[in-house]
Amino acid sequence: MKRPVLCVVDTAGRAQRIVAQLRRSGFAREVISLVCRDSADRADVSAQGWLVAVALVVLPGLGSVIAAGLILAALSGPVKTDLADIIRGWGVPWDGAKEYEERIAGGSALVSVHTGSNEEREVAKQVFESNGCVDVRVAGDDAARRSNDGNV
Repeated sequence: MKRPVLCVVDTAGRAQRIVAQLRRSGFAREVISLVCRDSADRADVSAQGWLVAVALVVLPGLGSVIAAGLILAALSGPVKTDLADIIRGWGVPWDGAKEYEERIAGGSALVSVHTGSNEEREVAKQVFESNGCVDVRVAGDDAARRSNDGNV
């Protein structure tokens, strides 16, 4: 099962450099996602060619954002949802997903890469950490705690 590794960086420019390094590390562009506030960086994000399908999307609470990759596909689907719901669906707890959304609202960028093995997850984490990412997280590592009655 593919599990995303996610991180937040302070600028879209840094996010683009991370995406380029992920590609050089062997990750297919189809498994990499990026979300950042709409800015002059939009042309740079799409011109790089490192990502699949870059588009401007308007999201509740965030306004206009640039989205690319799997996250764009989820945001563009028939069921309208917000960014935190998508990130939560990937296995990130609700509070972590909301924190990512708040950081994007504040001008940071989110980069994620869906990985298929522990080795890929380690490579992705190394790329993120070597580029100054904060809050690097492997989705699903924060397994939901169950109450005594078995409910999540």
